[in-house]
Amino acid sequence: MPPTDTNLVQATQTSLRLIEEIQRRDGATMAELADEFDLARSTIFSHLNTLKQNGYVTKRGEIYHLDFKFLFLGEYTKRRNEAYELAEQYVKEMAGKCDEYVDFCVEQNGRILTVHLAINGIQNPQFTVAEYFHMTNTAQGKAILAHLPRERVEEIIDQWGMPRRTENSITSERRLFDELETIREGGYAVSYQECIEGMRAVAVPILEPDGSLFGTFGISGPKYKMTDEMIETELVELLQDGKSEFEAESKELYTAV
Repeated sequence: MPPTDTNLVQATQTSLRLIEEIQRRDGATMAELADEFDLARSTIFSHLNTLKQNGYVTKRGEIYHLDFKFLFLGEYTKRRNEAYELAEQYVKEMAGKCDEYVDFCVEQNGRILTVHLAINGIQNPQFTVAEYFHMTNTAQGKAILAHLPRERVEEIIDQWGMPRRTENSITSERRLFDELETIREGGYAVSYQECIEGMRAVAVPILEPDGSLFGTFGISGPKYKMTDEMIETELVELLQDGKSEFEAESKELYTAV
């Protein structure tokens, strides 16, 4: 959903929307992009040519793809903060202990973004790093929402809605806010097949040294393995221990600066 700020530069906004559409389609022709956005092909060409000249897209035959410059920028973003690198270490360590998918996620513009992902300490291609998810139907998202002011949560709902990904997805604001209160009291969030059918997840919030929200550590797995007992004992304990150790170590990073 595009932002509604009246101060946005429309040309830049168009370029960004084209980039996102190319990514969503895993490559797109000029005709497809022109139809999607109801723009003249000359306008689309000007944007794509500018992006191509600057290394952001490449063309193979008639299809435009995102270029490797995004990889460079993404790696820079992950490495610019030592705490992000530290989070990667913890993700791999926890994945080696639980034989499930472990991730580190952050909130970006009202959605959850997967920054690091591993299973048994090894990066796994079955799930995608840099993948976005809605916050209301993921354990990671709800863990973050529980630590945001109610006004910010309402803004996120207004922006992205409460999509029903499965029959278990939360689509009622009242039910969501009741659950966020439970999460605040318990210190962790759970998703019972609310985002992906057959998958459960549990997540804990990670805080900055100043008490602000940094991100989440989460564990996901199939429902037949991740029983209530396993979540409430083994996995919550693993996440809480990782959270405590990470927050203590990241505090030392800030102190050393």
